[in-house]
Amino acid sequence: MLTLMILGILYGIIFVIHLRGLSYTNLYQYNVILIFIGCSLAGITLSLMLRKSVQFPTSHIEFAHLCWLTIFWLLASISLSLIALNAVLGLIHNEVVIETPLQQIGYLLNALAMACMMIVTGPDTLLYRSVYPYRLWQYHKLLRLKDFILQHIEIEPITIVTDITGSTGIEVMIHDTLVTILDYYPYILDYESFRLALEQIEGNTQDMETMLFKMTRLKLPLS
Repeated sequence: MLTLMILGILYGIIFVIHLRGLSYTNLYQYNVILIFIGCSLAGITLSLMLRKSVQFPTSHIEFAHLCWLTIFWLLASISLSLIALNAVLGLIHNEVVIETPLQQIGYLLNALAMACMMIVTGPDTLLYRSVYPYRLWQYHKLLRLKDFILQHIEIEPITIVTDITGSTGIEVMIHDTLVTILDYYPYILDYESFRLALEQIEGNTQDMETMLFKMTRLKLPLS
């Protein structure tokens, strides 16, 4: 109801402004400012509604969607803000030129935002490649976890060294490292709380990808 009231007020203001017989430039500037206000109010309302329902992603494809959507949101917000600022400055200084460098920067950022949206809605292969640096970071987090476990177990581990080659190779390495962790963590000595945390992750997780995200968020005990 509140949203409808706000929209009604904004459209009422636009209607009154159009009845005043202003120049095209002034009408454009007022319209842009009112559109910015409407979009800002809508964005704040959506943020308040979704802040409790949005959860940390449990797979790298979800993480990629979240990253690119966030970049899209930031670029689109900055773009609209610059265009609205250009309109405000035009009204203050009574300028009749709309296409200023500030507005052109806003258009450029909007184009970049649309490119981000194309990546999100495009083939998943683009998303897989875009999160390769993050997957590499996850792999190194798992390596630290694996090394810690292998240093604090009571049996002699069997390890296989494999080279990383591109996005396909990193997936194999992540899988092998995760399997090694699951095989050897039950034999950890002296760090019972850490072992129980890993046991809880394994017991409460249905798939390997979610398990990976939970493990990379663990903090290693202080040796």
